[in-house]
Amino acid sequence: MKTVFFYKNYSTFVKDWIEQHSSTFGLLSQMAKAIECQNSHLTRVLKEEVHFTMDQAFRLSDFLQMTENESTFFLKLVEYERSGDRKFRERLKREMEQL
Repeated sequence: MKTVFFYKNYSTFVKDWIEQHSSTFGLLSQMAKAIECQNSHLTRVLKEEVHFTMDQAFRLSDFLQMTENESTFFLKLVEYERSGDRKFRERLKREMEQL
């Protein structure tokens, strides 16, 4: 599986990670419990209808056992997609490129 650094969309990364671990029984429920949300909210995030909160994204990076750099990049992906400010998105993009 590609690392998070190859992704430009956090939900695509999460969907790919889930697919790679699909043999794990109750994976979505485990993930929802770990990030402290309802299964329905997780489903809506995966359908790209809503976004994770930053707290949920942080807890998910812990659940996925990401390294510190991977976690930082993942959190920036979430921030990037949540942000509506062009200048802030440009800054986040530069920061992700540096990582």
